[in-house]
Amino acid sequence: MPENTKLSSSVTVKQYKEMLQNEQRNNIADFILERFTERYLTPFANEDTKHGFSMMAISCLMIEALESFKQGWPNSNSRSALAFCYFFDSSKHFTELSGSHQAFYKHIRCGLLHQAETTGGWKITRKKGQPLLNPETNTINAYKFMQNLKKEIEDYTNELKHSEWNSPLWTNTRKKIKYICNQCK
Repeated sequence: MPENTKLSSSVTVKQYKEMLQNEQRNNIADFILERFTERYLTPFANEDTKHGFSMMAISCLMIEALESFKQGWPNSNSRSALAFCYFFDSSKHFTELSGSHQAFYKHIRCGLLHQAETTGGWKITRKKGQPLLNPETNTINAYKFMQNLKKEIEDYTNELKHSEWNSPLWTNTRKKIKYICNQCK
């Protein structure tokens, strides 16, 4: 039953379609925030179960998913490097990485995905109080990275709430969710 498929813990395909039909921007934005939070951020809320590599692997998934929403892409196949470029160049929460998107993509995202480790001398830490990026040691702070991703998804969903229904942001978001719903069939 595709209509009963849950897109998040509280929203089914049917409920989303009803929100869509009624142009319920706030409800859709809240659903998107819930979907991203429960899939990518909540699993790392417990201090005792965090691991920097896992945090960064999930963070990379979240970046590609979020950019797919923003760009209206059905998926990030053959566009994942571009997703990181767009993400870091447009985010106010990741300015330290705006010029490093290619290196980050290659040594963090691809390193973790394809080699199960960082490459090129890049490192991951979870120490609180450390900067997001230490450019001298190419060290990414996974804790700070996830904190900033949380701010990023909150900014995106707030922007949705304040944007016109037919704006490019909403048009792209609806394209992505339509693709997600179609995958439920």
